[in-house]
Amino acid sequence: MDSKELLEAEDPEIHSELVDISLVSIDMENAPRKEMGDLSSLEASIRKLGIITPVLLDTNNALISGKRRIQACRNLGIERIPAIRYSIEARSLTGLAMQSDDNMCRIPWAEDEMNEFIQTKETVLAEQDHAQGPGIVAYVKKLISGMRGGR
Repeated sequence: MDSKELLEAEDPEIHSELVDISLVSIDMENAPRKEMGDLSSLEASIRKLGIITPVLLDTNNALISGKRRIQACRNLGIERIPAIRYSIEARSLTGLAMQSDDNMCRIPWAEDEMNEFIQTKETVLAEQDHAQGPGIVAYVKKLISGMRGGR
């Protein structure tokens, strides 16, 4: 299965395309999320790595999912972002299913998974310490510290 097939829904009437869009072109009037929470870690990630996951839009550029990413980008002065535009209406049953699934069909890592991830990150950090220099090292150590709750 290629990446184009992964973007396509089982329903042959639902089509999608990856687009580069201006933030001012996105209609967020009916976006369900009201509470943005602390965006500092998301902003740091976007600043360092870029947008990892595109926002989801309907056929009219109404937001389906990704309001926190959009707000973090606005805070950083970013004007254009990647988005996946679907040939549906955000306020349809399919659009609502996408909203809920994108925001709720995930679980946090189990404690042993988190510990294994942190250990792997520490190992990679030690291996790359001299090659990458202190900037990336300090950044990764800060991330690891945050994952451990500052321990």
